[in-house]
Amino acid sequence: MSRASDAKRQRWQRARQRAGKSALVVYVSDEFISALIEGGQISKKEAEDKHLLADRLGNIIEAMLI
Repeated sequence: MSRASDAKRQRWQRARQRAGKSALVVYVSDEFISALIEGGQISKKEAEDKHLLADRLGNIIEAMLI
């Protein structure tokens, strides 16, 4: 296994542990974030701040589930 894939697997494991059983863990690519910015769904400021980004993505996902 490559170092990069091992590091990615460890990040996923830590995220799942922090999230607990009731949370949803989502991997979002840079390309997806760029598409959201271009589509006007999020601002560049939101994309640059990981807490704002997580909050905004949570709102987008919640709206999709309703």
